[in-house]
Amino acid sequence: MTLTAAQYGTGAGVLAKITGKYALTVSGALASAAAGLQANAAVTSFTIVDSAADVSAALVSLAADTKLSSITLTDAGMTLTAAQYDANAGVLTKITGKYAVTVSGALASAAAGLQANAAVASFTILDSAADVSAALASLAADTKLSSIAFTGGGMPALTLTAAQYTAGAGVLARVAEKYTLTVSAVLASSAAGLQANAAVTSFTIQDSAADVSAALASLAADTKLSSIALTGTGTPMLVLTAAQYNADVAVLGRITGKYALTVSGVLASSAAGFQANAVVTSFAVLDSSTSVANNIAALNGDSKLSSISLTDSNPLPITSVQLTGDPIALSKLPTAYTLSVSGVTVSATTTVQANTHVTSFAVSDTAANVTAALTSLKADSKLSALTVSGTASGDTLVLTGLKAAAAINLNGDTASATAGLAAPSLAFIGTPDAITLGTGTGTIDYTLQPASGIETIANFQYGLDQLNIALNGAANSVLQAYNTSYNGQKAIALASSADPTHGVVLTNVSSGMTAGLLSNHLTFSGGHALIT
Repeated sequence: MTLTAAQYGTGAGVLAKITGKYALTVSGALASAAAGLQANAAVTSFTIVDSAADVSAALVSLAADTKLSSITLTDAGMTLTAAQYDANAGVLTKITGKYAVTVSGALASAAAGLQANAAVASFTILDSAADVSAALASLAADTKLSSIAFTGGGMPALTLTAAQYTAGAGVLARVAEKYTLTVSAVLASSAAGLQANAAVTSFTIQDSAADVSAALASLAADTKLSSIALTGTGTPMLVLTAAQYNADVAVLGRITGKYALTVSGVLASSAAGFQANAVVTSFAVLDSSTSVANNIAALNGDSKLSSISLTDSNPLPITSVQLTGDPIALSKLPTAYTLSVSGVTVSATTTVQANTHVTSFAVSDTAANVTAALTSLKADSKLSALTVSGTASGDTLVLTGLKAAAAINLNGDTASATAGLAAPSLAFIGTPDAITLGTGTGTIDYTLQPASGIETIANFQYGLDQLNIALNGAANSVLQAYNTSYNGQKAIALASSADPTHGVVLTNVSSGMTAGLLSNHLTFSGGHALIT
């Protein structure tokens, strides 16, 4: 016997009068009537026609109704918890026609099944941060996933790889509560985005040495960056400027594992630090010629130094000792480098003159050596300056024909004048220092005291040469100038009024120049009398 639910309800009294066995099939029952139909021994099967809400409410009891053959929903939508969805899968298969299920609180592991179920319109996830992290890649393809919430107390913490973070960006946007992210193996180019993401508490970088080098400046500001691992075979090599190295020391300290540094643009004064740094395999100096010269001895011993470049075009100013003692450092200069060498002895001038890198050199030697080599010195086109020192006895220095500027200090002999330097014709006790100036600028030092003896200076030219007389603490007024003669020639004597037997004699001068010297060529400065 086949009845509708309405017939079954109105004919209950009639059905009670039937004797003997019979079978009933009831259609279109409400979900609330299912239990009674299931209990009725005469009913062999029944169908339900009811609202989605009523069917949802009765799902647990309907699961036990073995006589239920099908369910037809009078509306399209059904909202279930994940527990209801899982427990009543058999009941749901009995629903005929199109319908839509919204499932809440599903585990991440159930997402694929919900996504594949055509009846499921949308679902939410409620699971641990660890399980969501593990399933992030697959969740990215779940278009029906509407939101994610986490179980457990405190702030949920997700630990992701960069690949998971990138692939699951859309999924993370569906998280409905605050959470934190730790991201590993990030490319250097992605660091800024992670630093700016409020959910990210820390991240690590895994990238090539070249890419990390290029991003160092920005990485220095990334407070969430915890460590850097460099990829590639062998020992990764970072190529940096000294400015990058100095600005990004903190970032370099976060690199784990072995790596090497090549640094360019290093100041000469900083070279020792790079030489001592075990990570640095090579460095190049870029500095002024003066700074390189000041540090060239140290640079000569720096085995990691690859090259030296100068920031100016001036010749590199070095001493003769540096020229011979620091060949390794000099070999690191550009091919066309030039040198200005000081402190060259007379015996070394031939070698220095022949050096193609030397553009000028200054000789520093005794009066005897300079005089003995004067002919060759005149021929040295690169000779720019001459510093001459004397001995305790009288020295003779003849610079006739020499065009190079000369600085002369022959103080030390003990000669004196018998009748004082004001005598009409000078006669000396002992041998005075005898200086004959050349055509180049001459600067002569003399100290106004008996121990300095007497110096005679020939060819002194006002406006070209300079006589620097140290007054040795005496007042300016003690310096006196006298008209005198020496070897029958006009001369001017300069001495202390307290010690008229020692001083300087300018020989071969015209008469009447004494007054002009004092008024036009003599100045006092810092305890010195300067005649120019």
